[in-house]
Amino acid sequence: MPAGVATPVQGTVWVVPQTSSVVGSNTWSGGGPASDTFACKPPTAWNGADVNDTLTALFTEPVTFGGVRLLVSASPPSTIPYSVFGSNDGTSWVKLTDITAAVTTTWAPVEGTFSQVTYSQLLLRIASSESWVAVDNVSLLADAGNADVWAGTGAPAGTHPE
Repeated sequence: MPAGVATPVQGTVWVVPQTSSVVGSNTWSGGGPASDTFACKPPTAWNGADVNDTLTALFTEPVTFGGVRLLVSASPPSTIPYSVFGSNDGTSWVKLTDITAAVTTTWAPVEGTFSQVTYSQLLLRIASSESWVAVDNVSLLADAGNADVWAGTGAPAGTHPE
């Protein structure tokens, strides 16, 4: 497993929740739709088009999870801060974690873990002033017994199928 990537604790698994909508605040013309970040359709990645972009997902039902994993790349390589928030109404957002990672042009996972929470929406804020940032395969760390709410498992850690 790559450095900085946690192995899920027994009884948990990285999964992709079903979504009813995924919206990117801006999309660079060379990127895929924001919805593909939760659709297990690599290598279609969403690219933000500004220095402060957001990706917002509405789940089909509330999801209990304790971590988030993003498959990311950037050009040129940069240190990128990501903030992750949860909400049940789309108005009041609770910060779950901040992730700062050295992101390169090679697809790699970055992740953050936290105490389990239950939310119906997820907001990812990306602040990149030096490079474009692409996000693909967003997954959540959840109990293995919640298989009924998952769309799939996405690509294995550290990979981005071509």
